[in-house]
Amino acid sequence: MKKWISVKDKYPVNHDYVLIVILEDGCYPQARQSYYSSVLKGWGDLNTQLECEYSEEEVSHWMPLPEPPDDRIVNRGQLVEHDSVW
Repeated sequence: MKKWISVKDKYPVNHDYVLIVILEDGCYPQARQSYYSSVLKGWGDLNTQLECEYSEEEVSHWMPLPEPPDDRIVNRGQLVEHDSVW
């Protein structure tokens, strides 16, 4: 099982998709899919397509994305192979 890595210890490879923990004032920690840009010194958001959605200070931890649960997935009620979806 993959574990959370502190940004104090290490950053992910540039632009690799990872899970991050965001610490925003007054909110509970949130996990999001993101990527790190060493050029911009920030984290991009895959949902909003913003290059620097989160600053280095807002992200405390990250981890590599887990593997998909199976080599087949259900897409709208039909079983499909990963290659046809990804």
